[in-house]
Amino acid sequence: MALTADAFYETSVRGLEATPAANTVQIFAGALVAINAAGFATNWGYVAGNTFAGLNTRDVPGDTAATPPPEAEVNVSGIHLKKVSVATVASQADCGALVHATDENTLTLVAGANVDAVGQITRYYQGTICDVRLFIPAEYLGL
Repeated sequence: MALTADAFYETSVRGLEATPAANTVQIFAGALVAINAAGFATNWGYVAGNTFAGLNTRDVPGDTAATPPPEAEVNVSGIHLKKVSVATVASQADCGALVHATDENTLTLVAGANVDAVGQITRYYQGTICDVRLFIPAEYLGL
């Protein structure tokens, strides 16, 4: 139906999403975040049912019994992590490679079970040091 009066929506900044944290889970700032099969934010890991969300921006303790429950504030904009270590990177030839994560803080080129890549190498420096562009949730889902 067409508007017949002003409509004011509650809004938030694009690129940040708040999701209630899973019970008893501590998600630190800088952690890679998953949305688990129950719909709660949790630390990333090779867990079936996890969907990659992004990078947590502040420390949050999960307590689903709290009113309101604490929320993870997740940057879902596909940011670049600059000069991070990515296990098994060897050279400039790894630019463009898909990056996986074994947990909320460990990046690797080795794919794990149950989940897909969380980003892509965009720049190589030396050793295992690279820039990684994290996927936005839609990229992770292959949309």
